[in-house]
Amino acid sequence: MSDGRGNTGIWVSSVASGSPADRAGIKPADILLEPERQVLATDGTMRDYCDVLRPRQPTAVMEIRVLRFQTGQLLTGQINGRPLA
Repeated sequence: MSDGRGNTGIWVSSVASGSPADRAGIKPADILLEPERQVLATDGTMRDYCDVLRPRQPTAVMEIRVLRFQTGQLLTGQINGRPLA
């Protein structure tokens, strides 16, 4: 997905209650832009996202940059670490 400003990412359709994404503050309709500074969806698929996640343990801390599409806020934080701010 592209936001029209040059950002590409993965649109979040839902977030499981109590999940690492939920604890990080990720919400439905957010756009995941850069986990571990890796640009996502450059080819229109989730391949980049899977490449970032595949080698990680479920409890590993992962830096994330998120666009809160409804407000236009650009947030940074960590999954399994510091919540979005």
